[in-house]
Amino acid sequence: MAAVKKTTAKTTTAKKTQAKKTAKKATTKAPAKKKVTKVTEEQIRARAYEIYEESGSQSGLDVDHWIQAEKELSKK
Repeated sequence: MAAVKKTTAKTTTAKKTQAKKTAKKATTKAPAKKKVTKVTEEQIRARAYEIYEESGSQSGLDVDHWIQAEKELSKK
């Protein structure tokens, strides 16, 4: 009879442990969403101009500077 009680106790403990795991999964918060900040045209223009000056004021690369500025600002 003692063997029957031990098996029942183990089964009960295993069920409780599983119930706790299930409850924990249910209450786990979803990952926080990234806060999206809108980059304005003014910010892009200012950064593109900075890049233009940093590159030695090379003309003809305005689109490249604009795209680089967009990429840099969107990462922040």
